[in-house]
Amino acid sequence: MVVNLVGKHAVVTGGTRGMGREIVRLLADAGATVAFTGRSISGVDRAMQALGHPEGVTGHACDVRNL
Repeated sequence: MVVNLVGKHAVVTGGTRGMGREIVRLLADAGATVAFTGRSISGVDRAMQALGHPEGVTGHACDVRNL
């Protein structure tokens, strides 16, 4: 199934590893602008490397347990 999310925006919490990172990848591949969070900047940096620094994807250190 082909999904077109061009012009859409998504926020993914816990997007640095596992299923969260794969969700970020799938959303970006479908054309969405994606912001994701992880608990540490080092985790965000590793995720961005693993994702290949795709255009329209940003990562932010934010521990949502403290919000």
